[in-house]
Amino acid sequence: MSIERRRHPRIDSINLLAYTSYEYEEGGRIASQGMGRTLNVSESGILLETHEALGKGLLCLTLALEEDLVDLKGKVVRSTHAEDGSFSSGIEFVNLGERETEALKQYIAAFKASRPGQQ
Repeated sequence: MSIERRRHPRIDSINLLAYTSYEYEEGGRIASQGMGRTLNVSESGILLETHEALGKGLLCLTLALEEDLVDLKGKVVRSTHAEDGSFSSGIEFVNLGERETEALKQYIAAFKASRPGQQ
C-alpha cells in the first residue's frame, strides 16, 4: 500500500492548455512550445499529457478552467513515456498568486459539486 504524499487531492479533469517550456527560468532560452491537456488537477499541480517530452526547466501554462484562462507557472517533477507515444508529466505549481490560487480552488469546488463522489 502506497502512502499519499500530495498536499492537495487531485481530481480527474481534462482541460486544454498551452505551454512554453524554458530551459532554466522564464526569460531564458525557450526549449519548446505546444498544446497539451490535463489529466488531473489540484491546488498544487497537474498531470499534463503532451506529445513531446518536457525538460526539467520552468513551464509557463495557460490553462482553460471553464470560461476563464488562467496563467500559471510550474516545474516538471516527473515524466513518463506512454505506449501510445504521448508523455505524462507531473507539474508542481510555483509562485502562484492570489488570483490563480482562487481560480483553481473555485474550479475544483465546482467540479466536485457537479460530480458527487469525486475526491
